[in-house]
Amino acid sequence: MKAIVVMVLALVLLLSLPATLQAALLYSTNANTITITGSNPKATGTLVIPSAINGLPVTSIGEWAFDACRGLTNVTIPSSVTSIGEWAFSDSGLTTIMIPNSVTSIGEGTFYGCTGLTRVTIPSSVLFIGESALADCSRLVSVTVDVANPAYSSSDNVLFNRKQTSLVAFPAGKTGVYTIPSSVTSIGNSAFFGCGGLTSITIPSSVISIGDSAFEYCNALQTLTLPSSVTSIGYYAFSDSGLTSITIPGSVTSIADGAFYGSDFLTNVTILNGVTSIGESAFEFCKALESVTIPSSVTSIADYAFYSCGALTRVYFTGDAPTIGSDVFGESDNVTAYYAQGKVGWSESFADRPTATWIPVVPPSEPTNTLLVQAASDSLNPIWTPVATIKIPDNGLQRFYQMRASVVEVAVDLKNPIWVPVATLNLTINPLHQLYRLVPQ
Repeated sequence: MKAIVVMVLALVLLLSLPATLQAALLYSTNANTITITGSNPKATGTLVIPSAINGLPVTSIGEWAFDACRGLTNVTIPSSVTSIGEWAFSDSGLTTIMIPNSVTSIGEGTFYGCTGLTRVTIPSSVLFIGESALADCSRLVSVTVDVANPAYSSSDNVLFNRKQTSLVAFPAGKTGVYTIPSSVTSIGNSAFFGCGGLTSITIPSSVISIGDSAFEYCNALQTLTLPSSVTSIGYYAFSDSGLTSITIPGSVTSIADGAFYGSDFLTNVTILNGVTSIGESAFEFCKALESVTIPSSVTSIADYAFYSCGALTRVYFTGDAPTIGSDVFGESDNVTAYYAQGKVGWSESFADRPTATWIPVVPPSEPTNTLLVQAASDSLNPIWTPVATIKIPDNGLQRFYQMRASVVEVAVDLKNPIWVPVATLNLTINPLHQLYRLVPQ
């Protein structure tokens, strides 16, 4: 039967509704059931949805039905309702909600942005909860699930699937530190969205995937360690977060579009070998970002990946030149792309930015050169005295060393030397010492 939208003005219906509701409901009729589709957005106070209209049962609340009804503080849903549609109460003024034990489905974004909502109880009947259903509820501190629910569970007021292998929603009003249980293998889409008071989180090595927008707008979250078990990071997973530095493990093959978009406090990014691509706008508008190290495994960098990163000056590449999209460093005017000597595909510019060579510092477990620092006081008859020993990582290219003040520098050749700092000495200066030298060991 074709749905017919009717504005309910009948006196008998108005008399059945509470006095606090000063607006009519909108509904549609389909297959002998009623779906509530909306009301006057200026309605205030408490709304009691009737269980039947014109003798037909009210079985669902439609998409966007009460979106932005900021005056509504409480809605009573009858036990005839089995589904609540997408964004049905988003950005409304709800402070309390009672979900009856007849509802089986709660759609995407249903209570998104309900900043007055503090507690939600999921009954045993609910079998599906869409993503972002409880996201950005800034005062929400508790989500509990009936123990008889076969699909979902709760622990420490956090919403999980039944087996607690997936973290579905963390209440945005909870603050401080949080450790994700070791049973969790996936962090759901928007799971921590808008958790502005979350300062620290521990992700266990059981976690494999981090969903889209999982930590978006976690403004107070400054540090986070990604374990090597993580293989995927979703779109905008950490965008607009408070992170100051991040190391992306090589187990993550692709950094998704917008993954760290707009993270204003991010100053340093290290991408470990194994990552093969950096997505569109992955680090766009990271205004404090100063340096990035990109491994040889990265073969492509998408459009706007580092767009408008005004503080970015150093991007280090350890491998051959990757393929690039448009405006990779657009409006990041201070960037110099440093590439490892001996690698191919490089020229005097890269993505419209100047290039220079550098010598990657290898991990301490790799071969090292040991240098003895000696000092003397007389250049005519020097008596060289050891004052320090340093170990310099050896990548097989280094040939020449010099010491300038307390900094040890290295170059590959002396014909056109490019001196790169590799160590800083912590020497106690003896006023008698006028000369210093480096001696290989």
